[in-house]
Amino acid sequence: MKILMFQDYFNKGGIEKVILDIKEFINNNYNIDILSMVNISNEKIISLLDKDYQKPFMRNLKGLKKYKKFLKNNRDNYDIIHIHCYNAFGLIYAFIAKKYCKKIIVHAHSNNINEDFLFIKHLINNIIKFLFRDKKNLYIAVSEECNKFCFNVDNCIIIPNGIDYNKYYFNFNERSKYRRKFSINDKEIVIGHIGRFDKQKNHGFIIEIFYEISRIKDNYKLILIGEGKLRKIIENKIKELKLESKVIVLNNRNDISKLINMFDIFLFPSIYEGFGLTVVENEVNGRDVFVSDKIPKSVNISNRIKFLSLSKSAREWANEIINLHNKELLLDNRLDMPNYLEDIENIYRGLNEKN
Repeated sequence: MKILMFQDYFNKGGIEKVILDIKEFINNNYNIDILSMVNISNEKIISLLDKDYQKPFMRNLKGLKKYKKFLKNNRDNYDIIHIHCYNAFGLIYAFIAKKYCKKIIVHAHSNNINEDFLFIKHLINNIIKFLFRDKKNLYIAVSEECNKFCFNVDNCIIIPNGIDYNKYYFNFNERSKYRRKFSINDKEIVIGHIGRFDKQKNHGFIIEIFYEISRIKDNYKLILIGEGKLRKIIENKIKELKLESKVIVLNNRNDISKLINMFDIFLFPSIYEGFGLTVVENEVNGRDVFVSDKIPKSVNISNRIKFLSLSKSAREWANEIINLHNKELLLDNRLDMPNYLEDIENIYRGLNEKN
């Protein structure tokens, strides 16, 4: 079976991880190509545009014609087109694709919109849902919240994202190696966060929490991993609070599965999330995880995760972190890659058997 996966902007985020994992681990009976408007990852992806158009409006303005042309030129090459999206615009990609392929999957990964002009963006999102929903599409979402935001259909299949557990199990040798690399001693407690620097990820609140912790305890360090437009603002806040010696800021990394071994705690107070794959990765690693109550509860696969309200103060979050009690790890394997792929393959098989 030949499958085309589409993601309009291919970077190094959670959606991209899911797509690459499906391609890498799926049964050999499936041959998968990945198509994107823009590809700024290091992966071999079919890219329609040769320039990094970060704004969706410009990507669509420049790329939709090329998207349509690619599908037209390859109309007999794919049995299924699997479109991954983070808002209702995925329905427009599906609308264009249905002319060239009868079997379309639209897969939702987000449950909100970031940045300015929220009212207008939500209005457009709702209009697209009304105009372009098609009962012939097969709908998947990583949570019910994502379905409501991107599609709002009754027949959506909810499949939380999966990961390769073996890749993320705790490794003491990697812990020692990375702690030496970043000059962290055995007595220091490391709080980690992974995510792009934008409003959604709530970095300002992370710094406020860590500031409260550092006022009480002097053996904590914070590691932030990611890139984004708010990074400079956060770095300035770190300087203002005189936390430079306690905070390490790193760019996007290709060694996350190894690097998280040096964490003791994972902090993830996002304002919203479609799922939160990096939370699951840290749970599998055995970390104590503190997340906001805006994260879908489907990420809860261990007894080491705690959901806290964003209405609580930074000091209250800090006290929860300082006063945590270590527990023997109990881990649910339902999001392990073999189980996740079984769900995806069942969908592919079922769709392919339809006339």
